[in-house]
Amino acid sequence: MKILRLTAENILKLKAVEITPDGNTVIISGKNAAGKSSVLNAIWLALGGGEASRAIEHPLRLGEAEGEVELDLGDIIVRREYSGDRSRLIVENKAGARFGSPQGMLDELIGRLAFDPVAFSQLDGKKQVEALRQVTGLDFTGLDRERQEVYNDRTMVNRALKEVEAQLQGITPRWSDGPKVRRDADELKKMLAAAQAQVALIQDKVRKQTSIEQEMQVLDLRIGNAQAEMASLQARVAELLSERNNKKELHTNLGFELIEMDEPDVDSIVSQLAEIGEYNQQVAEQEQYARLRDRRDDYATQAVQLGKRIDAIDSEKERLLAETHMPLEGLSFESDELYYQGVPFKQASSAEQLRVSLAMAMALNPKLRVIRVLDASLLDSQNMAVIQEMAEEHDYQVWLEVVADQPGLGIYIEDGQVVGTPPKEVKSRGKRTQRGPAATLA
Repeated sequence: MKILRLTAENILKLKAVEITPDGNTVIISGKNAAGKSSVLNAIWLALGGGEASRAIEHPLRLGEAEGEVELDLGDIIVRREYSGDRSRLIVENKAGARFGSPQGMLDELIGRLAFDPVAFSQLDGKKQVEALRQVTGLDFTGLDRERQEVYNDRTMVNRALKEVEAQLQGITPRWSDGPKVRRDADELKKMLAAAQAQVALIQDKVRKQTSIEQEMQVLDLRIGNAQAEMASLQARVAELLSERNNKKELHTNLGFELIEMDEPDVDSIVSQLAEIGEYNQQVAEQEQYARLRDRRDDYATQAVQLGKRIDAIDSEKERLLAETHMPLEGLSFESDELYYQGVPFKQASSAEQLRVSLAMAMALNPKLRVIRVLDASLLDSQNMAVIQEMAEEHDYQVWLEVVADQPGLGIYIEDGQVVGTPPKEVKSRGKRTQRGPAATLA
C-alpha cells in the first residue's frame, strides 16, 4: 500500500497542495522555508496520531483556523481535519464506509511511518540495535546480561589468579616434599628460662663475692691503721680480726658454692631456638606456597570454565543470528553495536549506511510502503542512486526533501504551493475551496 494522492490545505507552511506521485521516489524540492518539510510532515500528521501531534504542536498554517490533510492509499482514504486546537480523523474505504476505530487501524497498518533512514544512521549504536531487534524479534537481553555477568566473574577470577601468582613468585619452597610439621620449642624455652635464672643467681653470688672482697680490702686497710695504733687499739684489732675471720669464712663458703654450681650454655640454647624459628618459618612458607598454588589452580580452572560459558553464549547468539531473517544480508549486531558485513555500522561507507537504514525502514513498514527522508539534500548522487535502486527493487515509495533554488527537480514547492500547473478545485469539508496547482511526478 502506497500513497496515490496527497492533498493538504492550511497545514504547517502549506497553503493548498495536491500531489499525485508516480514512481518509487518522490522528490519534494524548493527553497528553504518554502514548505518542503511541511509536505512530508503532512503525511505524518495524517497517519501518526498522538506521536505526530506531540512532535508537531501547531499543525495549522499561521493565521488559519481550519485545515486538513487527505491521503488516498488505494484501498482506503485517510483524512485528518483540524479546527482550532482540535482534530478529527476519518478513515473510509472506496465505497465510503468509515472505520469505527480509525487510529487503531492506522497504527496496525503503518508501523513506524516516522522512520527516517538518514536519522537512523545518526542514532547511537544502542538505539540502532534496538530497532533491529524489533524488526527481527531477536532479544539478546538475557544472553547479553548473562554474558556480562560471566565476563565480570572471569575478570575477577583472573585478577585473583594474577595476585596469587604474584605472591607465589615471592616464595621459594625449601623442600620438594620435605617436612611440614613445625618443631616444638616450648621445652627449650623452659630450659632457657631456667638457665637464665641460674645465670642470674650465679651473677648475683659473684657480685656478692666481689663486694665482700672489696669489703676485705677495706678491712685490711683498717687493720693496717689499727696496727699503727697497736697500743690503744689491741681490743679493736681483735674485734676486727674476728669480723674479718667471719667474712673470710663466708667468702670461702661462697667459693665452695660457686665451685659446685655449673654455668649453663645460654648461647647454645639461644642458637637452637633461632634454628627452630628459622625452620618453622620455612615450614610456614612451604605451607603458604602450597595454599597459594591450590588457589591458583582453582582460579585457573574457574577462568577456563567461565571462558567456555562465554563461548557457549556467543555460539548461541551466532546460531540465533544465523537462523534469523535480517532486513539486509550481512547485517548483525553485538551488544550495543550494529555491524554490516562484519564492520561496525559507524565505520561503513555512507552508501552502506544508507542501504542498511533503508532496509531497516522497509522492514519497519511492511504494510504501508512509504518512507520519508528529511534533509535529502545531505545525500550525494551515489546515495540518491542507492535510494532509487532499493525503492524500485523492493517496491517502496520514498519521499525526499531536497533544497533547490528553482523548479526542475521533482515537485517544486514555493510559498506553500506546488509551482508549475494550473489551480484545481477540490471539495473540503463540504465547501468549495480553491487549491493551488496540482503536481504529478513522472
